[in-house]
Amino acid sequence: MGGVSSVNTNTMLRHFPTNTPRSQEVIKAFPEVECDSVHSLLRNMSPVTVSHISFPFFLTVCPSKDIRNNVTNLQSLENCTIIEGHLKILLMFNSKTEDFRGLSYPKLRVVTDYVLMFRVYGLETLGELFPNLTVVRGNSLFFNYALVVYEMLQLKEVGLHSLMNITRGAVRIEKNPDLCYLATLDWAKISDSVEDNYIVANKNDRECGDVCPGTAQGQTVCQQNTINGHFRGRCWSQNHCQRSKCVFNLL
Repeated sequence: MGGVSSVNTNTMLRHFPTNTPRSQEVIKAFPEVECDSVHSLLRNMSPVTVSHISFPFFLTVCPSKDIRNNVTNLQSLENCTIIEGHLKILLMFNSKTEDFRGLSYPKLRVVTDYVLMFRVYGLETLGELFPNLTVVRGNSLFFNYALVVYEMLQLKEVGLHSLMNITRGAVRIEKNPDLCYLATLDWAKISDSVEDNYIVANKNDRECGDVCPGTAQGQTVCQQNTINGHFRGRCWSQNHCQRSKCVFNLL
């Protein structure tokens, strides 16, 4: 299969290292596995046992993806679990909202470089496209950015509700006139480069009326904290709270 390769557990662990402060990426990439279970497994395993670990799905590594012009070109993502490189989706001027309905690539968990979205017309959320994208490593960056969302005219929310770690690099979200659910995000939960984020010229927060899960029912469902003097729940959309990192230390 051109440009696609399956990998064994040792290759997977290269993307989810167990001997660094980012070792929790193993858990982030496998959210269906309980944190405590993976914690116990990683603490007690030796290098000899690593190759015998059974993970919940088959891993497929794809090279960098530069997807443009037509929505049908997104099909090249169908079997990708890890993109070893960047993911660029751009310049789809004739696409419509209905073209993206039901379109989803739930196998994708990791992009090792950066993710760039630029002028994809009709797309309203990234959450349905990539419901399980968990880690953007930022090994190579796009002008110091690991996540770029630029001039996405119909985008209403970023919506990447499984994203729990941007290992290196900042976030740039700019000139998206209909984009809300930005004030509800705490990027410090995801990235260590928050001070370098550039998030400007999107829809005015006061015009958004962002509502996190449970708010309409008078319930506090999502975690809350204070950013820039505003105490509020943290969420990606009205359906998804922002998840916290599963933090632990390996001995």
